[in-house]
Amino acid sequence: MGVAGLWPLLKPAQSVTTLTALSLTKFGAPSRGFRIGIDASIWFVHAGYGKEGENPELRTIFFRCAQLLSEGFLPLFVFDGPLRPGVKRGKRINKHGNKLVTGMQAMIESFGFEYRTAPGEAEAELAFLNRIGVIDGILSDDVDNFLFGAHTVIRNRSSTHAHAKSTIDKAKVYTYILPHHALSDINREELIFIALCSGGDYGTGLENCGVKISYGLARAGFGKTLCQAALTYDKDSDELQHFLRQWKSELAQELKINASGLLPRKSPKLASTIPDSFPDIKVLLAYLRPVTSESLGRSAHYDDLVVNAGGHNRWLKKDPSLPLLAEICEFYFEWGFLESIIKRFRTVIFHGITLRIMRRACILKQACEAKPIDFETIRGYFASGDYVFEDTGCPRPEFIRHASKTRTHESTSHTLEYRVAVDPTILVQLLTCGVKGIRRPDDEDEWAEFEELENGSSDDEDGVKGRAKKKKHPRPTLSGLLELWLPAVLVKEAVPGLVEAYEVVQKQKEEKKAGKG
Repeated sequence: MGVAGLWPLLKPAQSVTTLTALSLTKFGAPSRGFRIGIDASIWFVHAGYGKEGENPELRTIFFRCAQLLSEGFLPLFVFDGPLRPGVKRGKRINKHGNKLVTGMQAMIESFGFEYRTAPGEAEAELAFLNRIGVIDGILSDDVDNFLFGAHTVIRNRSSTHAHAKSTIDKAKVYTYILPHHALSDINREELIFIALCSGGDYGTGLENCGVKISYGLARAGFGKTLCQAALTYDKDSDELQHFLRQWKSELAQELKINASGLLPRKSPKLASTIPDSFPDIKVLLAYLRPVTSESLGRSAHYDDLVVNAGGHNRWLKKDPSLPLLAEICEFYFEWGFLESIIKRFRTVIFHGITLRIMRRACILKQACEAKPIDFETIRGYFASGDYVFEDTGCPRPEFIRHASKTRTHESTSHTLEYRVAVDPTILVQLLTCGVKGIRRPDDEDEWAEFEELENGSSDDEDGVKGRAKKKKHPRPTLSGLLELWLPAVLVKEAVPGLVEAYEVVQKQKEEKKAGKG
């Protein structure tokens, strides 16, 4: 999507990391997490590949949301609005709402994520939000985010891992940041000009004018002067028409003789075939002045997501709801009965929930409202909704038990982690509140291994390089402790006593070993 061939051009601005490591870069920020913007329409496309079973598209979305939760992100989904362009790449756009919108928005709410509807295109709205600091980056396949003014884009793993085979490679993501010192001659104006010349979502561009020629012309200054003129003069004014005549003459001359030396070659044929309709000012202004909350004077739509906005920072207030997540699964999926929900949640949800519980402990401590990580605290923040909890008198074991070892693993960019044992009994009790019993268990669960395939998770805990070996996994149990790898920076702040106890045990082991020596 967007301008073909532009990602390779931006490679000098690319850095390689993992989503887990990326999410932790903002843990110390006021939002206590990396706020990542997502164009919902791209997820609709990806969800279309889901096959078989009940609501396969929503199932794909569910497991992708679970992955974001397990990596510690604070997502903001943006949906396309009614004022989006009616035509893209020569095709008329269906402006009617996607059939998945209702289910996806309910799912987003259950995960404790945020969503908004843009007035126009979601990618333009996300670029605006990235530019003003409401979000830290955009997870996207579409390079057009930069043309709309974004400064940080994380490429979807689905678009960069088509041929990746090892779980280590699949854990990597590519982050692009503009402006960048290695691309000092590229900014928004240059990128828009390249789209005008080589073609993009809004126009086909000049015939036989690829990215390399367009880039050379942009470096020669043609993009900057064109954009400045379009923003200075009225689009129907004589002044703009006079500028364009002179500008096109100079452009054709540059193509003929390559006076700047910045083009890959002279292109006299291209110079002689520039149509009268070029450049299309409507297309230019579609990039320069897209319909967004900013252009409509509605930036206050995001005031509750602005950090330090009078205490209304929703990033610090929302958490996943375990009963609501269970209710969503029961309603939409054929495996939505209690036993199967518990089994899946132990595999793909409880790790992310534990991260959010520890994050909540850090937020409370920072606000001088420190509370123990016990049943009352977890129920108070992770069971939103109209649910009745029946106290059966069952014991409520301690949630956080102990740490057994540490690691630095390649799949998390060698982030220090603790292996922490947690007792999910409390989480299971809250899940039960959301299950109404409208489904019966099947004799065989045909999707028992789906969540592992969807997550692409690795069991290579010691960080051995190379392709991950396939292992036979025992069927997950419905009870018992969970052993989870959790980032050390989070564990140390949320439960410092756990780390102290671990270090005492390690010291005793070392002393015992030294004594034997």
